[in-house]
Amino acid sequence: MARTQTDNIWPQPDEMHSEGGELVLIYQEAKPQKDFTVWLYTTPQQPGKTVTTVTVNNQPGLSFWQFIYP
Repeated sequence: MARTQTDNIWPQPDEMHSEGGELVLIYQEAKPQKDFTVWLYTTPQQPGKTVTTVTVNNQPGLSFWQFIYP
């Protein structure tokens, strides 16, 4: 999260904190086993390659990268 600015998170998490350079969002389970979508709107702060990893419930993460060109 050091290379991006988080502009908006939807829906708002029940809890949110930073942990070791990671952004941790906590949502209370409303309906078990239902699909759940979280939108993160971010703005890059500098050009170059940025790698993002998304992890849910301590499962293996999904990583993707973007190249930001000025």
